[in-house]
Amino acid sequence: MNRILIACAALFVLSGCWLDQNTPKLTVTGKGSVEVEPDRFSIALSALGRGKSQAAAIAAMNAELKTLRAELPTLVGLEEIEFTTQDVVLLSVPDPVCIEQYTNEAARFCEPEEFLAFVEVSVVASPASVAGNMFSLATEITEQEINVRSFQLSNRDQYYSDAVAAAVDNARSQAKVLAKASGFAVGKVVQVNPEERYGVAYDRAMAPQSDEGVVQRQRTPAEQIELNPGPRYVNAEVEVTFELIPLADEM
Repeated sequence: MNRILIACAALFVLSGCWLDQNTPKLTVTGKGSVEVEPDRFSIALSALGRGKSQAAAIAAMNAELKTLRAELPTLVGLEEIEFTTQDVVLLSVPDPVCIEQYTNEAARFCEPEEFLAFVEVSVVASPASVAGNMFSLATEITEQEINVRSFQLSNRDQYYSDAVAAAVDNARSQAKVLAKASGFAVGKVVQVNPEERYGVAYDRAMAPQSDEGVVQRQRTPAEQIELNPGPRYVNAEVEVTFELIPLADEM
């Protein structure tokens, strides 16, 4: 269950401005935070191929990439998965004996002993609870470096809305104290100005989706790993302007 945590406000502003000639207002900055367990994760890895020719290296790389795409979605407990690929690289590896012999002239005289081809692969999947087993399964497919990069929230905008609501409640609580000290009560909200948010909420459709009625193979890694990423916090800070009313009119 999400817990809404309300922090203390950082700024109080008692304004001398008027909504009209008879209504004073009070502007307060409130803060709110929502604690949420991440529900998905991302893993960075690569597919590598070796060969005596460029074509052989590329074919080996493509075979490993196809294996990753075929095997990772079979992980037991996996709900959604998406693959993206980028930065395909092809390298030549000269004969080390020739390199030692010619040193600075190796590029001129040494023929490639083999070729390496690799492609970077990014995987975004859910739920977050299978991240460790996804990592373990990937090590059974590729010998390349694998990183669990981050744990994420699939619907950050919704949680941000909850944090804004908590921030407005926090601002109202403070406004009541300040208004009473000034001989007023807090009326309706006149204006809410949220802080600027940086970054874009990560929320995209994930693939592949299985066809209904198709029985799929499921796979469990030999070494099962449990990761505990802990909660994420979605914070909001808002500047709220309230109408001030006489104490006698307070409901």
